[in-house]
Amino acid sequence: MTYIKRIPLISVVMPTYNTAHFLPYAINSILKQTVDDFEFIIIDDGSSDNTIEIVKSFGDHRITLLENGVNKGISYSLNLGFSHAKGAYIARMDNDDVSEINRFQEQLDHMNQNPILDICGTQSYHIDKNGTIIREQKRRINNEEIQLGLFLGDTSLSHPTIMLRRKSVEKYNIQYDLTSTYAEDYGLYCKYSSLLQFSNIPKPLIRYRIHEGSVSVNNSLLQRIEARQILYRHLSDICNMPFTQEEFTVHCSFCLPIETDPIVTVDQKHHWGERLIVWNRKELKFNPEIFEIQVNKTWQK
Repeated sequence: MTYIKRIPLISVVMPTYNTAHFLPYAINSILKQTVDDFEFIIIDDGSSDNTIEIVKSFGDHRITLLENGVNKGISYSLNLGFSHAKGAYIARMDNDDVSEINRFQEQLDHMNQNPILDICGTQSYHIDKNGTIIREQKRRINNEEIQLGLFLGDTSLSHPTIMLRRKSVEKYNIQYDLTSTYAEDYGLYCKYSSLLQFSNIPKPLIRYRIHEGSVSVNNSLLQRIEARQILYRHLSDICNMPFTQEEFTVHCSFCLPIETDPIVTVDQKHHWGERLIVWNRKELKFNPEIFEIQVNKTWQK
């Protein structure tokens, strides 16, 4: 008799690279989920520590370990994980974070109640290297708010929290940009924003660890520079908005600022804000009332 492996409900995709100290916490938080119908695809991206030994030590039949051999980057590893996913849903996880025990159940319920959704994220707690909660990170909730956030340089969905429908991934051939190293999530959301429906559950279902080795701490400047490149393409290609390089600099000055930026005057910002509002009233890319409130709020911030 030929044994046919059962297709899981969820495929969990987690790249890992030299974070052996935090890895057991991340793995355990997935294995202890209240929904246990999943495969756990862990991609080792050429770690030089004992990451592989730690993964193998769990001995859980739901874990599949893929080894790149050498470091190929997070985008390559994520694409590899997605290509191996068999579940109806694909859930992201990072190797230094901790998922709440009911995370998968909450996301499945939310997506079942909202069948038009393609990607569902959650709020998150920020924790330090010892697991102590620092603060709650709040994200935009509905699709229109999230899409507007992307326009204003906001990632809008916390990457390790997202769950995607695999049929959407296959339908739109969703893949991460291999040239993206520090803002691959923002790049993905922007690239497919005109095709997908986004949502965030309004409760924290993951503990996002802030530590010396995390990208948001170690490479924050490079992350911001890369995000600007993505935002430039997003405004011009997806939103089809005409602008000059000077205007883009002004736009970045209030949504993705960098200390070395040239000084932008209040008049420049005011002029650009008015132009954004006039453009949107004409093109109706976003709800005009919500758009104007958000632009003014970003300005004041």
